[in-house]
Amino acid sequence: MEMKPESLPIIFEGAGWSIRGTEWGGMMVGLYTFPAGTDMKPLLAGMPDDLCQCPHWGYVLKGRIRISYRDHDQVISSGELFYAEPGHSPYFEEDTQLIEFDPKEAWYTMMAGVSKNSAGLQ
Repeated sequence: MEMKPESLPIIFEGAGWSIRGTEWGGMMVGLYTFPAGTDMKPLLAGMPDDLCQCPHWGYVLKGRIRISYRDHDQVISSGELFYAEPGHSPYFEEDTQLIEFDPKEAWYTMMAGVSKNSAGLQ
């Protein structure tokens, strides 16, 4: 299966950001676009430790992300591959676009919480 990232269907949109994606072989593949200053922490409220519990593998096309864990931060910049383990909260330090791969069930669980919290913030 192949597809241009920008051809993926829009799954979710927020204030200036979007997630395009689809399911492939039990994984979610997505193109994520976030403006600088986007803090995902408020959207993770109610999840265990108020942190994302979905593991993510990806590649940053442009921008920079600071992923905070309880005991350390991870900074990922343009041109870098990454793995974000469960128990994190991302903050987009620059306008960022990335491609990400996630286990389907964990992704749907995470997005259900993000959707609920997003509706409450609007």
